[in-house]
Amino acid sequence: MADQDDARRLLGRARELVGEDNLMLRVEATVAETVYVEERAGELVVHDRGETWGWIVSHPNDEREWDQSQVAKLSAAASVKLVTEEEDGELVRLRLERTVDSSERLADVVTAVADLVDAVFDAHSLAGGWRDPNRW
Repeated sequence: MADQDDARRLLGRARELVGEDNLMLRVEATVAETVYVEERAGELVVHDRGETWGWIVSHPNDEREWDQSQVAKLSAAASVKLVTEEEDGELVRLRLERTVDSSERLADVVTAVADLVDAVFDAHSLAGGWRDPNRW
């Protein structure tokens, strides 16, 4: 699609301008969640950089324990993969990630991944946690 070609050109030009190959667009979505767009091997990929998992597992007073089966169900419904990164056999990051299909609009995939991030946070939120409107 034309929007994907535009995004690839934009990312390519930005790489030239900053002189670095590893470049992502950070998107602050309307649901107040952050996702990233990058190009890998000619494909556009939208992901959360593992920030959702990282926040939930590091904030036990605000979030329920990470529920892999719940996240897998939510991710499958959004056509998003769970991508793990390990070091020395230990999980260090879990990304929510979706490759943009050639028939899809980039904006639709950005929205889908951002909505998933929001749903994952909602599924893990504790009463009184930072997402609880009664807390404030």
